[in-house]
Amino acid sequence: MIIPVRCFSCGIVVAHKWEEFN
Repeated sequence: MIIPVRCFSCGIVVAHKWEEFN
């Protein structure tokens, strides 16, 4: 998974939602 360095916090949120989605 690719997490944007500029928006690391946003990446964490997206990763969390992605895990819930899967």
